[in-house]
Amino acid sequence: MKKLKHILALIGLGFITTGQAQTVLVEKTIFNSNAPIYLHSINNDLREVYFSSPKSTSLHFYDIKEDKVVEDKTIKAARFKGYVKMNEVYSIIQYVDQLDVYNSINNSRFTLIHPSDRVDINSITYDIKTNEYYTLSNGKVLTFEFSNDDILRVDTSLVMAELPGEPIRISSFDGTPFLTVEHGLDLSDLYMVDSTKTRKLRYPINYNAQNVAIEFLNDDTLFVSRNLRPGESELVMIYASSISRHPDSLMLDKVNNRSQDQIDSIKAEAYINALEFTDTVTRDVGQGRFATLIQRTNDALVAMTTLNQALASNPRSFISQKDSIYFVLGPKRTAPNMAKKDSLYYANNGLKTSIIDLGRDSSIVPDDVVIRLKVLDKETGKPVGYNVDYYDYESNTLVKSARLNDGEICYFSYLPKYKLGLTITADGYLPHSIRFDNTKQLVRMKQVEKLVLLQTHRPGVESSFTLNNIYFDFAKWNLTPVAQRELDIIKSTLEDASEITIVGHTDWIGSDEFNLTLSQKRAREAKDYLVKKGLKGTTINTVGKGERFPVATNKTDAGRAQNRRCEFVIK
Repeated sequence: MKKLKHILALIGLGFITTGQAQTVLVEKTIFNSNAPIYLHSINNDLREVYFSSPKSTSLHFYDIKEDKVVEDKTIKAARFKGYVKMNEVYSIIQYVDQLDVYNSINNSRFTLIHPSDRVDINSITYDIKTNEYYTLSNGKVLTFEFSNDDILRVDTSLVMAELPGEPIRISSFDGTPFLTVEHGLDLSDLYMVDSTKTRKLRYPINYNAQNVAIEFLNDDTLFVSRNLRPGESELVMIYASSISRHPDSLMLDKVNNRSQDQIDSIKAEAYINALEFTDTVTRDVGQGRFATLIQRTNDALVAMTTLNQALASNPRSFISQKDSIYFVLGPKRTAPNMAKKDSLYYANNGLKTSIIDLGRDSSIVPDDVVIRLKVLDKETGKPVGYNVDYYDYESNTLVKSARLNDGEICYFSYLPKYKLGLTITADGYLPHSIRFDNTKQLVRMKQVEKLVLLQTHRPGVESSFTLNNIYFDFAKWNLTPVAQRELDIIKSTLEDASEITIVGHTDWIGSDEFNLTLSQKRAREAKDYLVKKGLKGTTINTVGKGERFPVATNKTDAGRAQNRRCEFVIK
């Protein structure tokens, strides 16, 4: 039993695996009820398992880290068909004949599928490994790709083989579909499916009951909801080493430590912890052998600057590199006249273009990474107008600067071998900065979706923020040119404050005394620069905290660089 408790204690940290050929399977009851239980989805980042029951009008979730069941009264589960939490702000809510994207900050909804569309699909599920959504429709498995305001893509990913009943629900893990198949009065079983065969999962995943749904947390852990008999339903967590690849077991330890319908806490209002969310979707640069040539250069910074200007005209623009030459191109087209229409939009933005025939290079894909930026008010969830400045670290070159109105989307691009900084400012809000570190890896044909929540700043009320592009070289306290640029950008925000405290931090290399002194010097360096640039009428204090408050691991170069920083506390 001690071994069992040790395994269960690892739930929030990720399970251990063993090399044994046969594993002991552990089943733990999460929730039981005298009404049916419907398992909807799992959010791996938040470590939450979402489910509902006709006995309650609210959504429920199991908090894996805290080992507790929460009733979420901010989400009404009446007429629920499916639920997927995309991040702390956006969720997909599926009803019998409607699909909405829900904004938890301002309680607003954007309908993607209307009842009048007469779209017949089963509940939607999300696969964290493939970053895609799946559902069933007319005997086929459909693959979806969503943004927070649109359905970007729908494909048929699998035509199912013959099944011993009617498939009523799908889940997916690492691209492998798992189906709930109904085959009699109040009876259904769970099956694993590939392109050639289906396999019924054995006991204890399948009971002689109505096995409603299965969802995977990771390779070793899954959740199953089942209606055992009228008036008796349960949601269980099942663990076994590598169970995603071998979802059968010979031995079972069953733990039932929950009373019926046990709710550990209630969530009465939405709360958002993070200020930034990132996702990826498929990038569309068109198809065909013709394109608009916007720039041809051997200077990567010129190419990036030109592309960031072109993205304002057409977000499908991209960079293709051949040998040492960078080609900035409009979307690929099947006919020259279509590319000529694109050139008109670029001309309106001051870009001179020509039409080229890609010929044998028509299969080229982007060599840049494109970012789609959306900015909301953290308290209201509403779009805000904002300014963005985008710059290269090594040369301190401004790649893009723009002013966006409420609700406008901004597109950025960079080549992965470069490091760039992005600073977002808005009247009445704290600034927000993002650092895009250089990387050798490029996820081709993927677009980065970036959602940023800005915090309001009220004069006299203490607020704090960290600028991610104000960092320091190892054992140094002098500001880099990029750090000076970011201080210049946010100086107007600081001018509205009556008091500013600049807090310096270090990584853990060096003695405590050395790091404390170094952090004090970093804070004073930032203060001296702001005073030099004309910041007046504001009390500026400096504090050094050494290595005591890291924001990242100190075991890597990248993590230590993040810890060498300055935090700003303003009133």
